Amino acid sequence: MASKFEFDLNLVEQYASEGLTEEQIAQCFGVSRSTITHRKADDSAFSAAYKRGQAAGIQKVTNALMNQVANGNTTAMIFFLKSRAGWKETNVQQFEGDAPVLKVVFPDGKNSPDTTEG
Repeated sequence: MASKFEFDLNLVEQYASEGLTEEQIAQCFGVSRSTITHRKADDSAFSAAYKRGQAAGIQKVTNALMNQVANGNTTAMIFFLKSRAGWKETNVQQFEGDAPVLKVVFPDGKNSPDTTEG
């Protein structure tokens, strides 16, 4: 039976805080991605280190983003509002010129009444 790989949990946390994926963390340790996935499921200390690292990384990026927002960076403001406040862009099409005249044919075969006369 193969021995269980011993991970340095401080490194797991550090790598996760730097935004490394499970695949990349596995490569750093020379193991397969499935080893990381299984260890997260089977080892609460490993899972906690990974989650702490992810949270720390998100916190770093969030702090940097909020500093940009506070400094008046319009792009950062828009990104924040789209991702956290539900804002979205809509593309409104405007038609210029004469609108085409449409002829509607009803199922009974009669044409729609001509509304342009009158």
